[in-house]
Parts: sequence; structure tokens; C-alpha cells
Amino acid sequence: MLAGPEAISDVITNVVTGVNDYVMSPISIVAPDLADGNLVALGVTTAQRSPALPDVPTLAEAGVPGYDFPIWYGVWAPAGTPIGIVEWLAEDMTWAISQPPVHDWLVNHGMEPMSMTPEAFARFVIDETQRALRTIEASRIAQA
Repeated sequence: MLAGPEAISDVITNVVTGVNDYVMSPISIVAPDLADGNLVALGVTTAQRSPALPDVPTLAEAGVPGYDFPIWYGVWAPAGTPIGIVEWLAEDMTWAISQPPVHDWLVNHGMEPMSMTPEAFARFVIDETQRALRTIEASRIAQA
């Protein structure tokens, strides 16, 4: 089952209690339930194994060839924000995620810190959106 952040705790509870069969979630959200043995990690959605769960296979390794659909986060500003402020924010975020305490925390919580220019991030978002739409169209989810 897929869920947004506002409902994820309810979905995790539903999986733990057997109401739902599975959940796809960022590692950082399910880490406590994995550590407590309430959940079992079946696979990660990235092309490579996660340093946070090195013994958990990728979904491709687990039998879904070619599966690579990572969860990613971005930093956003309102449309029309002056480019100087956007560039300043991007530079500060790049600096912050390069600092060992921040970088290590992100990695230990299943994330892969990346920095991009605002232009590269805009292109990345467009590419990821198009990839998701192709997946939806190919699976006919929208027709269900």
C-alpha cells in the first residue's frame, strides 16, 4: 500500500496489525518498527542496496528486474522567488548536507545526500514526473 506522509503512521499500524499486507515507505519512517521486529524489510526501491539496510535486497534483486524507483526529497521556494535567493538557498543546502553530522545522519536514515543546481533540480523533477507518468500509463493504474 502507498500512502502520503499524513497517513503513513496509520498505514504502518495497519501493516503491523495485519489489516494491510505491506507498505512502501522511506526507511527513516519505518526504522523503529524494523528495529523492534514489528516489520520485516522485503526490499529497497533503489537500484543499489541501502547503507542503512545493507542486508536487505533491492527489489530488482528480490525478483522485480529493473526496478529502480527511489523516494527523493527536495527543497522548494515559492514561484517568483528572486534567483539570487534561490541560488543562496541551494548553496547553503549543499554546504549543510556536506557537513559530517548532517551527511551521516541522512545516510544512517536511508537517504543518499545529493546536491544539484536549481536548474538541474528542475530538470530532475520534470524527468521523474515523466517517468512516473510512463509507469502509471504502462500499468494502467489510471484506468483502474
